[in-house]
Amino acid sequence: MNEEEYLKRIRRALWSIDRRKREEIVLELKSEIDERLSSGEKFEKIILDLPQPEELRREYEEIYGSSMMVKSLFVIFALVLSIFSLPVIPFTSWLFYGAPAILAILAIFLFYISSHFGMYTGFLASSLSASLRFVLIYLTSLSISLENGTVISEGITSLIILLIPLLAKKRK
Repeated sequence: MNEEEYLKRIRRALWSIDRRKREEIVLELKSEIDERLSSGEKFEKIILDLPQPEELRREYEEIYGSSMMVKSLFVIFALVLSIFSLPVIPFTSWLFYGAPAILAILAIFLFYISSHFGMYTGFLASSLSASLRFVLIYLTSLSISLENGTVISEGITSLIILLIPLLAKKRK
């Protein structure tokens, strides 16, 4: 492995960190490598002293957290799951028997978001998911007749979705 390959591995390992921070970390490592190479050390010895990409990823993710892009992708995926957890809207009715499983997956996913990205991101994802479910139920009830029990049960599950971030504890 040479210097460029090592730095590429570092960039790949730090994909979830903000791009500016990632480049700052890579430049810092590059300057350390260049400094040690100019003092006469061999690259093989230098690479043994430098941290492995996964160790570096864990350390810097704990310090800086994930980038907004990564958090946004997780929130968007939660929104998509919340759409498919409603079997009463016309374009997801084919999922009628699978909707409870998708709802359980959504709950687990929201718990994961809250515990890995913090309560703020968890509340954002859960409130957007619950709001989307409320809006879709309301719009569906305007176009087709829904039983009162259906509207109430879907409303209650949407409220429960809002509470999931309270159950999560941010990992350390």
